[in-house]
Amino acid sequence: MEKTILIIAVIVLITIVIFTSNKTTIPKTENKTELINELNKLGEISFQRNLTTNDTEKLEELIKSQNNSDLQNEFDELKWMIQHDIQEHAKHSLNSLYDDATGQSFDCPADPLTHIGIYLQYNETNLAKDALKEAQKQLPNWQEQAKKAKSQNNQLYPNLEQIIQLMNKILQDMNNQDYANAQKDSIKLSYESYC
Repeated sequence: MEKTILIIAVIVLITIVIFTSNKTTIPKTENKTELINELNKLGEISFQRNLTTNDTEKLEELIKSQNNSDLQNEFDELKWMIQHDIQEHAKHSLNSLYDDATGQSFDCPADPLTHIGIYLQYNETNLAKDALKEAQKQLPNWQEQAKKAKSQNNQLYPNLEQIIQLMNKILQDMNNQDYANAQKDSIKLSYESYC
C-alpha cells in the first residue's frame, strides 16, 4: 500500500514537472484562433496601407496573454519597425508572428541579418545584437537545407555560396563590434538574399 502511494506520488510529481517546464512556441489553445484571426486581419491591412501601432493594440493584448517570450520578442520587433515606419520589415515580423502562432516556423537568417543593418542605422546596438543571436541560431540549419535543395535543383538559390559568405561576414563583423561593416553588408544582403 505504501509502495502504491509512493509510486502515484512520483508519477504526479513527474507529470507536474513535465507540464510546467515544457514551453512551446505554439500559443495557448483558447486564444490561438483569435490570435491567428488578428494576425490575418493585420496582414490584410498591411497590404492596403501602412500599419500603425494603434492597429496592433488588440494583437499586443493577445500576445501578452500567451506568456511566450518568442511571440513577445517578435511582437516587439513588429512594433519597433512600425514606429520607425519600416513597413516592409514590419510585414516580415508579422509573417514571423503568424508562423510562430501556427507552429509553422522555419529558419530564415536573412531576415534577422538584414534587420541588423536597420537597427544599426538607428544606433540600436542592443537590438542588433538580439538579431545577431537569432541569425546565429538559424544560419546552420538554413545553410544545410539550402545546400541540400540546391544539390537537387541547381536553379535554386543562385549565388548561394556568396550569400552564405556574406551572412557569415555580417556575423563576424558583429562579433568583432565592427558595426560600420556589419551595417553596410546587412544592407547589401537585403538586396541579394532569400530564404
